[in-house]
Amino acid sequence: MSVLPVSTSPQSARAVNFAARLVELIVYLIGGLFSGMAGVIFFARLGGIGQPTEAIGYELFVIAAVAIGGASLLGGRGTILGTMIGALIITILRNGGVKMGWPQYTQEIVMGAVIVVAVVIDDLRNKDRA
Repeated sequence: MSVLPVSTSPQSARAVNFAARLVELIVYLIGGLFSGMAGVIFFARLGGIGQPTEAIGYELFVIAAVAIGGASLLGGRGTILGTMIGALIITILRNGGVKMGWPQYTQEIVMGAVIVVAVVIDDLRNKDRA
């Protein structure tokens, strides 16, 4: 089974009579649906109180999870399973830091170091392929 990159080459997708616009629309719809569901779950976890600063810093954890999961930060490569494993590792690191009583800035330094290590490993893997 070959995978056709819809967003990187819509012209070639149209040339093989592939409904690139429809697939792209469905992907955005599914992404929006899951984003909305995540927002509702997060809001319910807060107890129904809308705190605009509650999720500050979560983007660092998301980037770290994706990088640890093996996705290339340059795009084009990665798996859902790898991202889930990366999220599990980040959750363990984060909860372990809280349980050990580390301050927030120490946890962010550890996450930053994890991202740097994951990017270096990804760069080394890409150099081997080139």
